[in-house]
Amino acid sequence: MNKNNYIKIYLSVLFIELIFLYFGITNNHFTNWIDHGFDSCDFSYSPSKLLLEGKDPIKIYFDTPTRSYIGNSVPEILCSQYPHYSILTIFFIIPIALLKFETARVLWLIINLCLTLNIFIIFFFKLKKNPHLLFFFFNLFIFSKPYIMTLSLGQWSIVPIYFILIFFYYKNIYAKFVSLIFISLKYTWFPFLIYYCIFNRSYFLLLSIFVLHFISIIFYSLLTNSNFIFNIFAPLKVGSEQGYSTSDLQSFIGYHPPIPYNWFLLIIISFIGYYFYYRNMKKDNFLNIAIITTTTLMTFRHHNYDWIGFLPLLLYIVESKSKLIFFIFISVVYFWYFNIGVINDNFQYTKVSIFALMFLIFINSLILFLLNRNKKVYIINKRSKFFEKIKLI
Repeated sequence: MNKNNYIKIYLSVLFIELIFLYFGITNNHFTNWIDHGFDSCDFSYSPSKLLLEGKDPIKIYFDTPTRSYIGNSVPEILCSQYPHYSILTIFFIIPIALLKFETARVLWLIINLCLTLNIFIIFFFKLKKNPHLLFFFFNLFIFSKPYIMTLSLGQWSIVPIYFILIFFYYKNIYAKFVSLIFISLKYTWFPFLIYYCIFNRSYFLLLSIFVLHFISIIFYSLLTNSNFIFNIFAPLKVGSEQGYSTSDLQSFIGYHPPIPYNWFLLIIISFIGYYFYYRNMKKDNFLNIAIITTTTLMTFRHHNYDWIGFLPLLLYIVESKSKLIFFIFISVVYFWYFNIGVINDNFQYTKVSIFALMFLIFINSLILFLLNRNKKVYIINKRSKFFEKIKLI
C-alpha cells in the first residue's frame, strides 16, 4: 500500500479520535486525567469583549489591587483571561468575542482541533519515513495530558506550533508573513523566529511584523485613551505577575521588576545559543523546527500545557537511526504522561525542580545538535575539536 492510501486511513481514524476528544472535553470526561475541566480559562476572550464594550482591559487589570494569577480575581475578566498576550491578540479575537462565551469557547476548541488535523497532514507529507510510526507518535500526542489540557484551558500553544510549520515548510512570502503574525501573538514563542530571520537577512519581513504590532498598540491607545509607552510593555508586566513555570530558564532566574533584567539576560543567552546552533548545524527545515520549539520551551516562560511543543522533537525519531532516539522518546513520554500531577505542586515550582526539567530539555536539544552538527564546529571564530571527538551511535 502506498503512502497516499495510508493517509486516507490515518486521517479517517484521526478524525474519529478528535471527535471523541471534542465530546470528551466538552462533557468534562477528562477531568480526572488532567485535573481540570473545560472552562477555556486562558482563552483571551475577556480582553476583546471589554474592548468591544469601550473599556480598557489593561487598565481594569492594573486598577485591581487584589489581582492574582488565580482565576476570577479581576472584575469583568473571566477566570484568568488576563491581557498577557500581545495587544494585537485582542484585535485578532474580536470576531470571536462577538459571540457569547459558551459559543466562543466551543468554536475555539473546534479551530484548535482543525489545526491539529492539519499539523498531522503537514508532517505526514514532509517526513519521508515510516508513516506508521508517525501515526503512533501522533496518537501519543493527542491523548497526552498537555494537549488535552491545552484544549480544555483554551490555550494558544497549538496556534504557534502550526504556524511554525507553515513558516518553514512554505516558501511563499505571504505565508511566512501571516505565520509570523500568528506566532508573535504568543510572544514567548517568537524570539527564536526573530533570530532566524536576522541570520537569514529577512529584515523586511521582520520589520513588517513589528510595524503591524506597533500600529495595533497605537490604535489600542487611541481607542482606550491610554498611554502608548505603557501599553508596549504592559503584556510583559501582566505575564510576569502570573506565577512561575516549571522547566525554563526564565522561571529559574526569576523576575526583576521594575527593570526586567531577566528579559535582557534571556535575549542575550538565547541569541548566542541559537547562533551557535544555526552556524554549526546542517541546514534543514525539520531540524530548525525541532530546535526552535525545544529550545523555546527551555528558555522562555511556558507552563506544562506548552509541552505539546515537544511534538517536533518526538517526530525527529521518525527520521533518525541513532540509538539515542530512545532517550528522546522516554523524555517526551515522561513530560506528556508522567510529570504533570505526579510531582508535588510545592516542589514543582522550586529552583531544583525547574533546573532539573530544564536540564533534561537541554540534553535533548544537545542530542539534536550532536546528531546533526557540521564536520567543523566553530565557537565564535575558533574551531572546537571537543565536539568532533564525540561520536554518537
